[in-house]
Amino acid sequence: MLPDRVAALLERTRQEVDEGLLPSCQLALARHGRLALFETIGDAAPASRYIIFSVTKPLIASAVWL
Repeated sequence: MLPDRVAALLERTRQEVDEGLLPSCQLALARHGRLALFETIGDAAPASRYIIFSVTKPLIASAVWL
C-alpha cells in the first residue's frame, strides 16, 4: 500500500464525517488477501457493518465503463 494515499483517504473520510456529509464511515483495505486497514469513523461502532448490496451494480457498471 502507499502510505501517503491511505493517509489522504483517511483524512478525506474524516473531513466528510466532520462536515456532516456522512454520519459515519467504515474503511477496509486488503492487500494480498490480508486485511491491511480497518477504520471506523463517526457514529458507527466498529462491530457494526453496512449493507452495500444495493450499490454494487452501479459500482461494477462504473468500473466496467472506465
